[in-house]
Amino acid sequence: MAIAFDAYTDFSGTGTSLTQAHTCGGSNIILWVGVRSLGADPSGITYAGVSMTKLLNGTQGQFGSLWYLLAPTGGTNNVVISFSISDTASGSIASYSGVKQSASFDGSISDFAQTGTTASKALTTVADNCWLAAFVIENGAGVTSAGANTVIRGTGTTSYRLFEYSSNPKTPAGSQTLNFNDSGSASWGIMMVSFAPFVAPNLPFRSLIGVGI
Repeated sequence: MAIAFDAYTDFSGTGTSLTQAHTCGGSNIILWVGVRSLGADPSGITYAGVSMTKLLNGTQGQFGSLWYLLAPTGGTNNVVISFSISDTASGSIASYSGVKQSASFDGSISDFAQTGTTASKALTTVADNCWLAAFVIENGAGVTSAGANTVIRGTGTTSYRLFEYSSNPKTPAGSQTLNFNDSGSASWGIMMVSFAPFVAPNLPFRSLIGVGI
Protein backbone atom coordinates (compact mmCIF):
# COMPACT_ATOMS: atom_id res chain seq x y z
CA MET A 1 0.00 0.00 0.00
CA ALA A 2 1.41 3.37 -0.99
CA ILE A 3 1.59 6.25 1.48
CA ALA A 4 -0.80 9.11 0.70
CA PHE A 5 -1.56 12.49 2.23
CA ASP A 6 -4.80 12.39 4.25
CA ALA A 7 -5.54 15.78 5.85
CA TYR A 8 -3.94 18.97 7.19
CA THR A 9 -5.03 21.46 9.88
CA ASP A 10 -3.39 24.60 11.31
CA PHE A 11 -3.79 25.75 14.91
CA SER A 12 -2.79 28.71 17.08
CA GLY A 13 -3.71 30.19 20.43
CA THR A 14 -2.67 31.17 23.94
CA GLY A 15 -3.36 29.39 27.24
CA THR A 16 -2.57 26.27 29.22
CA SER A 17 -4.60 24.14 26.80
CA LEU A 18 -5.29 24.50 23.06
CA THR A 19 -7.93 22.44 21.25
CA GLN A 20 -8.17 21.92 17.48
CA ALA A 21 -10.40 19.47 15.57
CA HIS A 22 -8.78 17.29 12.88
CA THR A 23 -10.32 14.64 10.65
CA CYS A 24 -8.52 11.35 9.95
CA GLY A 25 -9.65 9.08 7.13
CA GLY A 26 -8.36 6.05 5.26
CA SER A 27 -6.46 3.11 6.76
CA ASN A 28 -3.05 2.57 8.37
CA ILE A 29 -2.88 6.20 9.45
CA ILE A 30 -0.11 8.12 11.17
CA LEU A 31 -0.98 11.46 12.78
CA TRP A 32 1.65 14.21 13.23
CA VAL A 33 1.47 17.35 15.35
CA GLY A 34 4.25 19.93 15.00
CA VAL A 35 4.24 22.63 17.68
CA ARG A 36 6.00 26.00 17.81
CA SER A 37 5.71 27.48 21.32
CA LEU A 38 7.25 30.50 23.02
CA GLY A 39 7.63 29.39 26.65
CA ALA A 40 8.15 25.60 26.75
CA ASP A 41 7.38 22.33 25.00
CA PRO A 42 3.85 21.00 25.55
CA SER A 43 3.52 18.82 28.65
CA GLY A 44 1.38 16.46 26.58
CA ILE A 45 -0.80 16.12 23.47
CA THR A 46 -3.83 13.88 22.96
CA TYR A 47 -6.01 13.00 19.98
CA ALA A 48 -9.49 11.65 20.75
CA GLY A 49 -8.25 11.29 24.34
CA VAL A 50 -5.26 9.10 23.36
CA SER A 51 -1.79 10.34 24.28
CA MET A 52 0.63 11.16 21.47
CA THR A 53 4.40 10.52 21.64
CA LYS A 54 7.03 13.24 21.32
CA LEU A 55 9.62 12.22 18.72
CA LEU A 56 11.81 15.33 18.26
CA ASN A 57 12.27 18.68 19.95
CA GLY A 58 14.69 21.59 20.32
CA THR A 59 14.97 25.34 20.82
CA GLN A 60 16.50 28.37 19.11
CA GLY A 61 14.79 31.30 20.85
CA GLN A 62 11.47 29.49 20.60
CA PHE A 63 10.53 25.87 21.18
CA GLY A 64 9.79 23.28 18.51
CA SER A 65 8.49 19.75 19.01
CA LEU A 66 7.13 16.98 16.79
CA TRP A 67 4.61 14.41 18.08
CA TYR A 68 2.96 11.35 16.50
CA LEU A 69 0.20 8.76 16.97
CA LEU A 70 -0.27 5.51 15.05
CA ALA A 71 -3.74 4.21 14.18
CA PRO A 72 -5.65 7.26 15.44
CA THR A 73 -9.42 7.07 15.79
CA GLY A 74 -11.11 7.72 12.45
CA GLY A 75 -13.37 10.68 11.82
CA THR A 76 -13.28 14.15 13.36
CA ASN A 77 -11.73 14.36 16.83
CA ASN A 78 -9.92 16.94 18.93
CA VAL A 79 -6.19 17.43 19.27
CA VAL A 80 -5.63 18.84 22.78
CA ILE A 81 -2.24 20.46 23.43
CA SER A 82 -1.46 20.99 27.13
CA PHE A 83 1.16 23.25 28.72
CA SER A 84 2.42 23.49 32.31
CA ILE A 85 2.24 27.29 31.96
CA SER A 86 0.12 29.66 29.90
CA ASP A 87 1.86 29.70 26.54
CA THR A 88 1.44 31.02 23.01
CA ALA A 89 1.69 28.27 20.43
CA SER A 90 0.95 27.46 16.81
CA GLY A 91 1.63 24.64 14.43
CA SER A 92 0.56 21.94 12.00
CA ILE A 93 -1.54 18.78 12.27
CA ALA A 94 -1.19 16.30 9.41
CA SER A 95 -2.27 12.72 8.81
CA TYR A 96 -1.08 10.22 6.20
CA SER A 97 -2.54 6.85 5.18
CA GLY A 98 -0.81 3.67 4.05
CA VAL A 99 1.87 3.89 6.76
CA LYS A 100 3.57 0.92 8.41
CA GLN A 101 1.98 0.52 11.84
CA SER A 102 4.94 -0.92 13.77
CA ALA A 103 8.50 0.41 13.67
CA SER A 104 7.07 3.06 11.35
CA PHE A 105 10.02 5.43 11.42
CA ASP A 106 12.58 4.83 8.76
CA GLY A 107 14.61 7.77 10.10
CA SER A 108 14.45 11.08 11.96
CA ILE A 109 16.78 14.02 12.56
CA SER A 110 16.60 17.50 14.08
CA ASP A 111 18.72 20.64 13.66
CA PHE A 112 18.29 23.87 15.63
CA ALA A 113 21.68 25.42 14.81
CA GLN A 114 21.28 26.96 11.34
CA THR A 115 20.91 30.70 10.69
CA GLY A 116 20.59 32.82 7.56
CA THR A 117 18.25 33.21 4.60
CA THR A 118 18.51 29.52 3.65
CA ALA A 119 18.64 26.21 5.47
CA SER A 120 18.74 22.56 4.43
CA LYS A 121 18.76 19.11 5.97
CA ALA A 122 19.51 15.64 4.61
CA LEU A 123 18.07 12.32 5.78
CA THR A 124 18.94 8.86 4.49
CA THR A 125 16.01 6.50 3.99
CA VAL A 126 16.39 2.73 4.36
CA ALA A 127 13.11 1.29 3.06
CA ASP A 128 11.98 1.91 -0.50
CA ASN A 129 8.98 4.21 -1.06
CA CYS A 130 9.30 6.10 2.24
CA TRP A 131 7.65 9.48 2.69
CA LEU A 132 9.81 12.46 3.76
CA ALA A 133 8.44 15.41 5.72
CA ALA A 134 9.83 18.23 7.87
CA PHE A 135 8.20 20.52 10.42
CA VAL A 136 10.22 23.74 10.37
CA ILE A 137 10.07 26.75 12.69
CA GLU A 138 11.97 29.99 12.17
CA ASN A 139 12.69 33.01 14.34
CA GLY A 140 12.93 35.96 11.96
CA ALA A 141 11.00 38.68 10.19
CA GLY A 142 10.90 37.18 6.71
CA VAL A 143 8.58 34.83 4.82
CA THR A 144 9.49 31.15 4.48
CA SER A 145 9.29 29.29 1.19
CA ALA A 146 10.30 25.95 -0.28
CA GLY A 147 13.66 25.45 -1.94
CA ALA A 148 14.85 22.73 -4.33
CA ASN A 149 13.20 19.29 -4.07
CA THR A 150 10.79 20.66 -1.46
CA VAL A 151 7.12 21.68 -1.30
CA ILE A 152 4.95 23.28 1.42
CA ARG A 153 1.99 21.35 2.81
CA GLY A 154 -0.92 23.44 4.09
CA THR A 155 -1.01 27.16 4.84
CA GLY A 156 1.25 27.67 7.85
CA THR A 157 2.70 31.08 8.68
CA THR A 158 6.02 32.88 8.54
CA SER A 159 7.02 31.22 11.84
CA TYR A 160 6.20 27.56 11.08
CA ARG A 161 5.65 25.38 8.03
CA LEU A 162 5.20 21.73 7.16
CA PHE A 163 7.39 20.77 4.20
CA GLU A 164 7.58 17.56 2.15
CA TYR A 165 9.90 16.07 -0.41
CA SER A 166 8.55 17.18 -3.78
CA SER A 167 8.89 13.70 -5.34
CA ASN A 168 7.41 11.61 -2.50
CA PRO A 169 7.64 8.67 -2.15
CA LYS A 170 11.44 8.44 -2.04
CA THR A 171 12.59 5.71 -4.43
CA PRO A 172 15.10 4.23 -4.53
CA ALA A 173 16.04 4.56 -0.86
CA GLY A 174 19.01 6.80 -0.06
CA SER A 175 20.00 10.29 1.07
CA GLN A 176 17.63 13.16 0.30
CA THR A 177 18.00 16.86 1.14
CA LEU A 178 15.11 19.25 1.77
CA ASN A 179 15.77 22.98 1.31
CA PHE A 180 14.14 25.99 2.96
CA ASN A 181 14.29 29.71 2.13
CA ASP A 182 13.43 32.91 3.99
CA SER A 183 13.10 36.44 2.64
CA GLY A 184 15.09 37.68 5.66
CA SER A 185 17.74 36.24 7.94
CA ALA A 186 16.29 33.68 10.37
CA SER A 187 17.23 31.18 13.06
CA TRP A 188 15.95 27.77 11.97
CA GLY A 189 14.57 24.74 13.78
CA ILE A 190 14.21 21.67 11.54
CA MET A 191 12.58 18.37 12.54
CA MET A 192 12.68 15.89 9.65
CA VAL A 193 11.28 12.35 9.43
CA SER A 194 10.89 9.51 6.98
CA PHE A 195 8.20 6.89 7.50
CA ALA A 196 7.78 3.55 5.80
CA PRO A 197 4.80 2.24 3.79
CA PHE A 198 2.44 -0.43 5.05
CA VAL A 199 3.10 -3.88 3.62
CA ALA A 200 0.38 -6.51 3.86
CA PRO A 201 1.57 -9.68 5.63
CA ASN A 202 2.16 -12.78 3.54
CA LEU A 203 -0.48 -15.38 4.35
CA PRO A 204 0.79 -18.96 4.67
CA PHE A 205 0.02 -21.21 1.72
CA ARG A 206 -2.43 -23.98 2.59
CA SER A 207 -2.77 -26.93 0.29
CA LEU A 208 -6.30 -27.97 -0.63
CA ILE A 209 -5.26 -31.53 -1.52
CA GLY A 210 -7.43 -33.97 0.34
CA VAL A 211 -9.72 -31.23 1.62
CA GLY A 212 -13.36 -31.70 0.73
CA ILE A 213 -15.01 -28.65 -0.71
